[in-house]
Amino acid sequence: RDRADRTRMAVVPEGEMHRPDGTPGRGKHAVTHYRVLRRLAHVSVAEFRLETGRTHQVRVHAAHLGHPLLGDTTYGGASRPLFGPQSARRRERFCGLLAADGQPPRPALHAERLAFEHPTDGGRREFACR
Repeated sequence: RDRADRTRMAVVPEGEMHRPDGTPGRGKHAVTHYRVLRRLAHVSVAEFRLETGRTHQVRVHAAHLGHPLLGDTTYGGASRPLFGPQSARRRERFCGLLAADGQPPRPALHAERLAFEHPTDGGRREFACR
């Protein structure tokens, strides 16, 4: 993986994070750039660009800002249902994506683009979601 070329999309303000990626005192250096692409009623869609590649980096940084990823029960992202009782039509559009409690079954985080140097031929490989 190319640590300088990672873009992820997530459902969660624009800025940059320079925080350890784990418990205080034991965390490693981690840098995440982020910006909000779209604000909705209860969630926002954000883009994250990683300078480092730490485990759960996006999830930890988003939670540290007070905006955990939707469906991320590990870092506090399951505090309220996405749809209320008056939103039956909207909920139907998400049929199969949400659990019975109105939350997604996993963190709402998606890799939009991945790029890396191939280990055997050294060529650059890039994959994008369209």
